[in-house]
Amino acid sequence: VLVRTMASLMEQASDILRTADAEEKVRKTRETVAAWRAGSLPAVAQGECQPPDQPPRSPDLVIVEPNKMGRLGKAGSLSSRIAILHSLANIEQWAIDLAWDMIARFGQCQADGPLPKQFYDDFVAVAEDEARHYSVLSARLRDLGSYFGAQPVHCGLWQSARDTADDALARLAVVHMVHEARGLDVTPVTIERFRSGGDAISADLLQTIYEEEIAHVTAGMVWFRHICSKLHADQDCIKVFHKLVMSHFHGNLKPPFNDAARTQAGFTPDWYMPLAEASGDKVEAPKAAAEEEQELPPVLYRELGPKGDFDPAVEAPRIAAAHVASWRDAYAHILSPTYLAQQVEADHSAMWRERLTALQADPASCFQLYVAEVEGAVAGFACINTAEDREWGVLLDNLHVLPAYRRRGIARVLLHKCQAWARQHLPGQPVHVSCFRDNISACKFYTAMQGRECNPHEWPNEGKVFQCIRFQFPVL
Repeated sequence: VLVRTMASLMEQASDILRTADAEEKVRKTRETVAAWRAGSLPAVAQGECQPPDQPPRSPDLVIVEPNKMGRLGKAGSLSSRIAILHSLANIEQWAIDLAWDMIARFGQCQADGPLPKQFYDDFVAVAEDEARHYSVLSARLRDLGSYFGAQPVHCGLWQSARDTADDALARLAVVHMVHEARGLDVTPVTIERFRSGGDAISADLLQTIYEEEIAHVTAGMVWFRHICSKLHADQDCIKVFHKLVMSHFHGNLKPPFNDAARTQAGFTPDWYMPLAEASGDKVEAPKAAAEEEQELPPVLYRELGPKGDFDPAVEAPRIAAAHVASWRDAYAHILSPTYLAQQVEADHSAMWRERLTALQADPASCFQLYVAEVEGAVAGFACINTAEDREWGVLLDNLHVLPAYRRRGIARVLLHKCQAWARQHLPGQPVHVSCFRDNISACKFYTAMQGRECNPHEWPNEGKVFQCIRFQFPVL
């Protein structure tokens, strides 16, 4: 039950920060997230909100200085894997606090007016993710015969919070951009080590955490830009970021960097490479997973518009096949196996044959299509339909990336191309998309892309009714 004296999200965040027990912190986080999304909590405290200088920890934990922590190893043994998972669980517990501290400490920040609701939505979502990450890591430790608290922990991550306690921009720069992005750099190597060590379960768990952390860097980027543009309208946001990191971050930004994941989060090299180069560290090509990303063949994007130079008889089967493959992967847990195995091919083949024939022949066609290709194969596609659901703006009727090409930023580029088309042809109209509520990965992606949830609705298929949610994206 929520603490009755807590009258706002900020005050509830402060209460969570004062909660020492990790499991209780997770429980309160889940309850607060539910109350916030149900509209039961106002965002801002009526009076002054006083988060703790440093969140307490359970007396059962042995806390040591960071330089006194033992070596974790490289996941080649069970003891090493347990040590790494224990260390990551400790980081996730601090990450819960850092998300709530952003709300409790800076929720009343005035950046040319109060912060919009989306600020609170984003960091509530981050806190929810971090609580879930801690829980699954703690459960995995128990599966392996250990538990959280079996090894020493440190409070090093909170040092950056303490150093940025009086500056929202510095906090976003150091904690939610530099530190969060560093996790994107190192986690792929950790995942590969677990997999090589024979622990596929932990590797898969870490892969999920890694993918969800990309949105956390995005949140840092979005709100750094927003606040910086209000407080320093006459300065370049990247230069402000450089100054804040150099004055508040202890140490250097050291390569190699996972440029692909950082870029997917919107954290492009012009933000961080000058800081690495200024430190004197040799900037080398990233190793392991990031190195493999660089060696992948390039993605080419094609536009198929009204009266375009393409053959519907050639393109329709290619797009339909990609559409079917994506549905069978993404909707396997949602739609019936019988429909996905049989009827979906006929449905999609007919739909794309009709759409592309109309698109090629009619200059006033309501469709606009973008196709991502890798070495001539369809990797993904996005289709605009301006004839349906006009009350919400410009409908993004389809956005799919095939499994083999995911996590390369293709969906982000396709969505951006659709937003740019809308800006040019239907200025002022937002792009919107309908998504199954049970398609969790898609919902997280749309949220990371600043999609605003609206218009819960139903979609009938095969005699069943599926719950859907619409996401509406900012106008470029």
